[in-house]
Amino acid sequence: MAVFVKYEFWFNYLSGLARRGIPTFIISAIFRENQHFFRPYGGWFRKQLKHVTRFFVQDEASLKLLARHGIEQAEVSGDTRFDRVYQLSRKPGSFTDIARFAEGEYVMVAGSTWPADEALVGSLIRDSELRDNELNMKFIIAPHEVHSERIDRLMDSLGAGALKYSECTESASADAKILADPKILADPKILADAKVLVIDRIGMLSRLYQYGQLAFIGGGFGQGIHNILEAAAFGLPVLFGPNYQKFAEARDLVAKKGAFCVHDEAQLRKKVAELTADVDKPGKPSKLRETGKICRHYVESKHGATDAIISYMEKLVQTK
Repeated sequence: MAVFVKYEFWFNYLSGLARRGIPTFIISAIFRENQHFFRPYGGWFRKQLKHVTRFFVQDEASLKLLARHGIEQAEVSGDTRFDRVYQLSRKPGSFTDIARFAEGEYVMVAGSTWPADEALVGSLIRDSELRDNELNMKFIIAPHEVHSERIDRLMDSLGAGALKYSECTESASADAKILADPKILADPKILADAKVLVIDRIGMLSRLYQYGQLAFIGGGFGQGIHNILEAAAFGLPVLFGPNYQKFAEARDLVAKKGAFCVHDEAQLRKKVAELTADVDKPGKPSKLRETGKICRHYVESKHGATDAIISYMEKLVQTK
């Protein structure tokens, strides 16, 4: 068998697999009218899709679009990314130093950020009046790029009160070939009192959301937002810039009021203030918590694609 994911249409491979009679699947696929398959000149491309044994598509719109063009070997299974983030949220592991930084605080996790995103988040960091009684929010920032020049520029823009993760833990320093700051290692209070923690290594972000109550996802002021499902799986309301329309999960959560698009610093400050206005009021669930539930329930309702795909493949194997 051969399995390709989402947008991976390698026509020479598909042709070669078809000639050899090898079952070929495209999973988590999503199709839109403006793709070249469905343009007036797209006949050759549509013909190549006939080589695929079965498409497992994300939504009914993709299924109907394929059917209109004579491609019937398809079914709706959903997106396997939901299974991955759901699984991860149940067993995320932990980071001792980050837990110490976040303990007892409200934390925004800004993930896969670019400079335009960090300008907005920086406005929150500098703003000590998110609401009347000054919610003492902390920030974890995980930039999309972590090379030294990029991190140094970010640290300069944040000023005092910001620490690099590699300064706070010997293991991160070893990975990054940077010496940890002995003062921080010797005095855990320095980390606990910091306002901003910048993650200057890769591979951690999907598990960092467990320490937050609110997420800002980068990319919305560039080519498109990065993965919002990792944050949603942990029950964090999600904020991002305006370039999100290509992502069904973002459109869905905006419609459900679990995610919010912001265009500038003023909108971001206003939305954060709205979400956190009642976090300390006893006797009723806060808006922040209730909004987070929308995101978590959305992810929970969408997982299961992997089981459907594997079940189909197992039946195919049994008939061979």
